[in-house]
Amino acid sequence: MRDRTQYFHVVSRVVDRRKIFGDDEKEVFLQIIRRYESFSMVKVLFFCLMGNHFHLLLRVPGKDEIPLSHSEIWERLGHIYTPEFIENKKHELLEIDGCDHGEAHDNFYSKMADRMTSLSAFVKDIKQSFTSKYNRINNRRGTLWEERFKSLLLADSENALQKVAAYIALNPVRAGLENEVGTYRWSSLHLALQGDVKCRSGIEFIVSGEGSSQKGPQALNAFLNLVKPHGNKASATSVGANRSGGTRDTGQILLKRNRFFSEGLAIGPREWLRSFYMAKREFLSKTRKKIGSRVPGTYFKGLYSYRNVSREKNKYAEVD
Repeated sequence: MRDRTQYFHVVSRVVDRRKIFGDDEKEVFLQIIRRYESFSMVKVLFFCLMGNHFHLLLRVPGKDEIPLSHSEIWERLGHIYTPEFIENKKHELLEIDGCDHGEAHDNFYSKMADRMTSLSAFVKDIKQSFTSKYNRINNRRGTLWEERFKSLLLADSENALQKVAAYIALNPVRAGLENEVGTYRWSSLHLALQGDVKCRSGIEFIVSGEGSSQKGPQALNAFLNLVKPHGNKASATSVGANRSGGTRDTGQILLKRNRFFSEGLAIGPREWLRSFYMAKREFLSKTRKKIGSRVPGTYFKGLYSYRNVSREKNKYAEVD
């Protein structure tokens, strides 16, 4: 599935879950995300930055989806490297090949193409860049992050993308940082409401997919309709939970921590999960009899998780 466009919900936490992200740190981290997004071909569809962790909903293109010219690669490198570094790299390649093309150039362009279409490289870059800056400012050393990162593969379907994006958007309400969805400053939804072009573009894609038939305010209103009825903390806590996963208030469902959306490995329609299993079966259980466990709650009808995390004991049960 590496050559296809893929979608991921990524979560990463600070070591010891320390709340190091104040407004200044969140602003720096968001700038880093945007800078590496300009370099990479990975697109941030939605994000939410919290006190000790972050959520990203990412579109990762297939390696050969949009071939870049050599000039475009150099232009993108300018978003993360200084002009001096780029000129030195060009000179180094020129000395090796003796001209402006050759094996060294080809290897370099291939390496950059891999990096620009890699989920791991994108997340590694933004985390390392922030760590370097944070450690320098705070006179500290060592790792800043609890683990590599968690990633959930999502089906290329509006149902999966919209439900996970809505879940991420409600994270600040779930944590008690806002009383009404859309008011938390460090979320795609808030910035989209303030007119941010990139955040609006991401929401347009989530609502309408490729081609985005719903644009601007229309797409934003459609997304708000997904989350607004469920974004009131008081109304959600007033409804009792149904542990069987049957019918219950959708606000209660969305405002509950849901490990399926961070630890389920892959989420989508059951047939899509079967395709996922066939593509990855050499890395997965060979004795698995059932492919796909239904995500509990009628609001998530049609979504299945590869892992049934509700049956697993996990020290990270409190996932938000």
